[in-house]
Amino acid sequence: MMKHYPLKVQVDYPRKILVIDWDDGHHSEYPFRYLRELCPCASCTKDREEKRPKILLDVAFRLDGIAQVGNYALNLIWGDGHAHGIYNWDYLREICPCPECTARREAQAAAEPSSDAR
Repeated sequence: MMKHYPLKVQVDYPRKILVIDWDDGHHSEYPFRYLRELCPCASCTKDREEKRPKILLDVAFRLDGIAQVGNYALNLIWGDGHAHGIYNWDYLREICPCPECTARREAQAAAEPSSDAR
């Protein structure tokens, strides 16, 4: 079950951001580069988990298209043809780059036991 859902989704091409206004009044602005770097597709997720360096050309950060997937997600189509990431609403809210959400994620990470502590 979704925790939050968007009331309004806009693509601001001049500023290169995706803007979402949420049901609880929260406002999120996602830079295209940030969204591409956090692409949730299996291949990109595996690369991040294995800390594999990924070299992307500038065209990879250009948003060429966007499509709604049912009532739960967006599919973003990037300038290099990459279109496998399904960004569901919960994931987008979880990765919100605003200062408030970033601070919350950092506090949660600091409270979790480190895997290096073993």
